[in-house]
Amino acid sequence: MMRKQIIIVLCFLMVFVCLGFCGTTKSIYLVPITDALGIQRSTFSLTDSIQYITTAIVNLFFGTLISKFGTKKLIITGFFSLIISMLCYAGANQVWGFYIGSIFLGIGLSWTTTTMVGCVIGEWCKEKQGAIMGAVLAANGLGGALATQIVSPMIYREGDSFGYRDSYKFIAMLILVLCLMFMLLYKEKSSVDGMGERKNSKKAVVKEEQSRKYGGDTEVFRGVIREPYFWVSIVCIFLAGGILQGIASVFPAHMKDIGLDEAYVVSVVSINSLILAGTKFFTGLVYDKFGLRFVTNTCYIAAGTTLLLLIFLSDTSGGMVSAMIFAVTFAIALPLQTVMLPLFSSDLFNRRAYNIILGLLVSANTAGYAFCIPSMNWVFDICGSYKPVFIVCGLIMAAVMLCFQYVIRVSKQKQR
Repeated sequence: MMRKQIIIVLCFLMVFVCLGFCGTTKSIYLVPITDALGIQRSTFSLTDSIQYITTAIVNLFFGTLISKFGTKKLIITGFFSLIISMLCYAGANQVWGFYIGSIFLGIGLSWTTTTMVGCVIGEWCKEKQGAIMGAVLAANGLGGALATQIVSPMIYREGDSFGYRDSYKFIAMLILVLCLMFMLLYKEKSSVDGMGERKNSKKAVVKEEQSRKYGGDTEVFRGVIREPYFWVSIVCIFLAGGILQGIASVFPAHMKDIGLDEAYVVSVVSINSLILAGTKFFTGLVYDKFGLRFVTNTCYIAAGTTLLLLIFLSDTSGGMVSAMIFAVTFAIALPLQTVMLPLFSSDLFNRRAYNIILGLLVSANTAGYAFCIPSMNWVFDICGSYKPVFIVCGLIMAAVMLCFQYVIRVSKQKQR
């Protein structure tokens, strides 16, 4: 029991640092870096596309890599990739330096965030997975809130246009400390189980595990991908994830563009991150109690409300109130791209192919990021505003919500 608790705490810290400091804060860097280096937003936003394309490609092979190398080796490799990424960002003077850093960022986040946490929690925690998954991934919101308050003063340091470089170096040191903790404390579930099973030889256990991973699971997976509802779910996750991450990437810049105070926008980002910690945990609890359909629809409705708020946002006092309401509704919608992906994998499809399918769902999700973020900034460069793309995204999100009702219905029929 103590070992499981240590693993859960380590996963919490991993999400807290990697997603909180490397992921949530990315939107804060958009304006300072483009202003300091004289880069167009659409050009710089290609760093996001490169990161997410890398993540999508890596996650396509997630099940195979886990079977071959195990979780610990991939996590440690992920930490070193993140450190290299932060150092590339800190030293870049041209946009190609950020592009190289984004490749390593995509690799690092692939093996230290949602997909890996879904795999580790799925192995260690057989009961109350929704609540535990939500609690661990809630660290994203807490880490993001703390990270915003720590790195913002570094980025916006008075008289220094390149303060963001020190913030990247600080994050690299933080990840190094976390990496050392994992080296000392983290254990594979299979190695712990193997110590308690003296009657089975190590060779027999390995053979059985390989047979399960490469044999039965592969056949089950082939059956799943023949189902039309699987591909509908892939498209829905691609679109919903891309829109939500696109919003996360541009909403601070959008709020500044319409005239809201810079300090107030930073407060909105921090409050959104804090509330996100609660909504991720609450999402897991609601899933355990009310099921997949209820929690999924709640997230989609919140996403639609978020887009409406952005469309009608202004620099008036009413607009400031709307910005705070946005922080709440957006936090309710964001679990669609984190907590819900492992739950979709386990609830909608065959459990035996969990790791393989989870990797594909996360790949679809991050591929959506790669498409939507530069598209939104491309519209901004042409129109001078993000509002037109928010209107289109609202219509798409409504269609995606309806399509996902079909996915859930057919999945339940298959299971019965």
